[in-house]
Amino acid sequence: MNILKSSFSLLFLLVFLLQGCNSKQEKKESKTTEIQSENVLVSVNDDVSNPSKKVAAVVKECDCNVTAYAIKSPQKGIELFNKKKEVAERVSFNEGEEEFLTLELASSKEGMFQIKKLEVAFAETANNKKYENLWIESKHLRVYLPDSDKEVNIYSNADEKSKVISGVNPTEKYTIKIVKCCKKWIYGIYHKEKTGEQIEGWFRPEDICSSPLTNC
Repeated sequence: MNILKSSFSLLFLLVFLLQGCNSKQEKKESKTTEIQSENVLVSVNDDVSNPSKKVAAVVKECDCNVTAYAIKSPQKGIELFNKKKEVAERVSFNEGEEEFLTLELASSKEGMFQIKKLEVAFAETANNKKYENLWIESKHLRVYLPDSDKEVNIYSNADEKSKVISGVNPTEKYTIKIVKCCKKWIYGIYHKEKTGEQIEGWFRPEDICSSPLTNC
């Protein structure tokens, strides 16, 4: 009788320990998922080849080294901000004289880009140093696709091994609005002005043209 009672006690203890291990594992997996969701932003995009299918593009926050341009200057100039999001400087250029603003960007955050270098083409931009490390809003920045007869892929992540969201024709000279950047990759919105169609995702460095006056 004592042996039977001991066997039941041992069995109960084993079941209790197994349940405790499973519970800890579930909590660990749940915690990992929460951490990942905090550090990765996901933007859902339409797959043009299959409109009913949704493809997620992962938008990472990381340093970058990309060049973009602005071809429109507001009457009072483009506002540049400091870390406190206060207007620190303004930069203007003459569009009628085919001037445009070229910027080397160092990082992106919350719809803004940190300036590494700034230059106004065909104009003398005095004291360029004062613009370094200031921030410009993404709404001012654009890039093109290079002149090529090959279709350009738009990726779900800043990695050529990631899923291809869509392919676009580089001969269609539509602008890409920059949203974020990571290393030399740009996450942007490819906008067709004639149809209003918009496709967003990651563009490879070799598929980006940062000058509106050349075909790269």
